[in-house]
Amino acid sequence: MNMTVQKTPAEAAFVEQFAAAQLDLPGAATDWVVELRQDALKKFDRSGLPHRRIEEWKYTDLRRLVTDRSPVVFGGALSSGVTVPDRFEGLERDVIAIVDGRVVRGPDDVSWPSGVTVMNLNDALTSGETWVRDAVAESAGNANAVTNLNTAFMSDGVAIRIEADVVVDRPIEIVTWGTTSGGGTVSTRNIVVLEAGAKATVVETFPDQSGGLRTTNVVTTFRLSKAARLEHVKLQEERTDDVDLYNFVVRLGQDSHFNSFTATFGARVTRNEGCLLFEGEGSHATVAGGYMVSGKQHCDTTLLVDHAVPGCTSNELFKGVIDDSARGVFQGKIVVRPDAQKTDGRMMTHGLLLSEDAEFDAKPELEIYADDVQCAHGATSGELDEDYLFYLQSRGIPENEAKAMLISAFVAEAVETVDNELIRDILIERIRNRFTQTNTKVHDDA
Repeated sequence: MNMTVQKTPAEAAFVEQFAAAQLDLPGAATDWVVELRQDALKKFDRSGLPHRRIEEWKYTDLRRLVTDRSPVVFGGALSSGVTVPDRFEGLERDVIAIVDGRVVRGPDDVSWPSGVTVMNLNDALTSGETWVRDAVAESAGNANAVTNLNTAFMSDGVAIRIEADVVVDRPIEIVTWGTTSGGGTVSTRNIVVLEAGAKATVVETFPDQSGGLRTTNVVTTFRLSKAARLEHVKLQEERTDDVDLYNFVVRLGQDSHFNSFTATFGARVTRNEGCLLFEGEGSHATVAGGYMVSGKQHCDTTLLVDHAVPGCTSNELFKGVIDDSARGVFQGKIVVRPDAQKTDGRMMTHGLLLSEDAEFDAKPELEIYADDVQCAHGATSGELDEDYLFYLQSRGIPENEAKAMLISAFVAEAVETVDNELIRDILIERIRNRFTQTNTKVHDDA
């Protein structure tokens, strides 16, 4: 029996717009890119947006959440006179800015060190470079409906390659921002490749955007060769009307080290989804995050950590602060394949509920097919400790300030996983400011 899936207005609009948009998208004259986009669009057309009947999306019904949005695809003229928000004042770094779906600052505006190649997406897709094609195809191979949509409509992005043994001292920041009043959907694709022994720090920031209901769909691919080390930080502060869809794929070579931290403050709906594949023995990954949501915000963190080879370690730690009727979600799975002996994988998530209507959903999983491993997972939820609160108030600290101190300390444990001291201090300060500024409410019934 053939069944027709009823499409929402948003799903139908995406499919309808593709025919007109594809000629203006990067790589439109490159056969393999055209085929990749068309194949991704067909897959999206068949599946539609994810919904709660899909196990990985049971807590985040994207089909329902985006039906009221006009899915406009950006691809027109670049914005002019743009002042990009600075979220890391005092940090010396090189900045690439993607505004309204187009790169407007860098790669040509920065004097990159020897051994560092940076291209915008159009130049990367048409360059013929194998590392670009492999990374783009790899993301398509890990596709879900959201990444298929990104592959079909990716309007720009940045490709970064750091050659063997090159150490990049200054962090590289990729700012993704929107200025147009019409809202709509922006899809961008970033690629970061570190060759053997290379070392770098990459920061992705999503400042508070202006105008209209906006959906940001970003896919970032990280590839680390032997003994490479990468620190990755994502700071998301988009408007509380926006939808933030972020997917990252990481492949770790022998003795490589990947350290990632995500701070989520904004957006009405956030979905941070990561897939880490250990391909070389002796590699390590730390993936941590802190999110602070209130009102009717919804933050979903979903991770797959796949140990495919022996002797690797992974550590996941996420802290969530949930106020009002907001909802926090953590879904994490550690897979240990049959040959991945001597694996050490650990996963922990904590939710701090500041109101009776706040909700925290946790689904940690272990899938182990080897017998010589150390793996553990855990999840906790609760409210502020009244004894700690009383102690601080008894020392003359006002109640709201005391609550802010306890909340900041709760999240700070995850922030401490960031290696770069200056970035770590800036993040901790931003968390403190969030709970101490006068326009931020901390519930009396917490």
